[in-house]
Amino acid sequence: EATTGVPEGLRTIGGLSRTESRIGRILQSGQPSAVENMEADPEWRLEFLARRFGYRGMMAVPVIAQGEPLGVLKLVFYQPHPVIPGALRLLQAFGDQAALVIKNAGLYADARRRRREADTLAHMAGEISASLNPEEVFQRIAEAARTLAESDTAILALNDGEGERGAWVLGVVGEQTEGLRRISVEAGRGVGGIVLATGRPFVTESYQGDSRISHGGDDWNREERIVALAAVPVFLDGGRRGFLQVAYRSPRRISFDLVEMLERLAHHAALAIGNARLHRTIKEHMTELRAAQAQLLHSGRLAALGQWAASLAHTLKGPLAGIMGYAELALRRIPPTDPNR
Repeated sequence: EATTGVPEGLRTIGGLSRTESRIGRILQSGQPSAVENMEADPEWRLEFLARRFGYRGMMAVPVIAQGEPLGVLKLVFYQPHPVIPGALRLLQAFGDQAALVIKNAGLYADARRRRREADTLAHMAGEISASLNPEEVFQRIAEAARTLAESDTAILALNDGEGERGAWVLGVVGEQTEGLRRISVEAGRGVGGIVLATGRPFVTESYQGDSRISHGGDDWNREERIVALAAVPVFLDGGRRGFLQVAYRSPRRISFDLVEMLERLAHHAALAIGNARLHRTIKEHMTELRAAQAQLLHSGRLAALGQWAASLAHTLKGPLAGIMGYAELALRRIPPTDPNR
């Protein structure tokens, strides 16, 4: 990874075997090694270093941090160099300090990366939660997964409540296959089906050759020429499950950090989906309530009109009865032959 004072040709040498090279054996054993004269050492396997670059002596120590081998620190000499135990111990002490520095630098870089991911994830979660339209939320979740994972495709599939074991693809981005949306995923078949059935993440770096996958349940992955992918469960309300998948069309190492990040996104996604669905349910109930209220109001008006008519009839009934009584009395007093009758 780093050199000083060496020819340019030596920098371009490829990886060294852990079993065939002395450097590899130092990594495996965790023990320092020294060669006084490469030309005279029968165990020295990289004789071309002596022939091509003129090196003779060598000292090398493992660089180990917290039990993890990080590499090898090596000194080479153009002249035969006697093996001095004190010098080897000094080099080992320097290697131990280097291991701490490298480890701390790695931890710092890892912390910075995680902080960037956390900031991006928080931003994505805000973007997802900004909408209360379920269809829009589904799509934003898929887009966020693709962005965070830097993948070629991303898919969100959810159980819609109509079946306990299956799920439907509701959000997808980066696809090349027509009609991928609303494809049904059966639990236990394909990568998504495995996640639905087990409720655990699934990772493969060789989709076509992975014997764990029962192909046929997710033919679209083959049609999309997927090589590596990762899928994590999305736990919804009522014990229902879905899954969030990111996939790559070229070889890709799927790290634990990537899976962990997808799981955090899936948690935010479940909350956003729950909020959107709750908002839709409330909206539907409010619409029904307004319709019922309007109907009750109309019924109330009709009832009030009936009550008013009954009250009016009751009010007029008394006076009309009196008038009819007086009219009958007057009629009796008028002779039948009277023209005014």
